[in-house]
Amino acid sequence: MSMRKIKKVGILSVALTFAAIYACISLLVIPLVWLGIALTMGELGQKNLPLQGMTTAGAFIATLFIPVVYAILGFIGGAIIGFVYNLVSKMTGGIEIELEPEPTVTMPGIQEQR
Repeated sequence: MSMRKIKKVGILSVALTFAAIYACISLLVIPLVWLGIALTMGELGQKNLPLQGMTTAGAFIATLFIPVVYAILGFIGGAIIGFVYNLVSKMTGGIEIELEPEPTVTMPGIQEQR
């Protein structure tokens, strides 16, 4: 196995990957937000709070935008991280990774040309 270095990353590919990861993470966060809204809405009738006019349905619908917001923030964060990595890797030489060689397939009667 040989050590290879990642000297540069594609900023757009990093940004898109981060956007997808953050959108998936948001799906784990939504139930917690819903729980918080449900607990808060129960207390709104007893106190004079700023959210008193918001209905429970409106609050739940608002949480549907969480994946979009997380994806946008993930995209922006991923683009920044990709850009910074490319700058830093010029100074440090990049991240070393170990890769397995790809298996070669040989067919009987056919010579491999290089």
